[in-house]
Amino acid sequence: MTPQTLTGWILFAALWLSGPITGYAALNLAAARWERDAMKRRDVLAASILAPLLLVSALLLMFVDGL
Repeated sequence: MTPQTLTGWILFAALWLSGPITGYAALNLAAARWERDAMKRRDVLAASILAPLLLVSALLLMFVDGL
């Protein structure tokens, strides 16, 4: 299923952009924790900003386009 409105496409793009970046940042944080290494501030900021964007975009997409 694809979005049917412009708003839906914008939210869909936000999902596609924030998803992989959030996953990459989260994996870097987990690897740093596993190796008892210092966490990079960039990864913490990326995960803390993009994870809520991913969640909100997914919820809004469900309500806007009824997916």
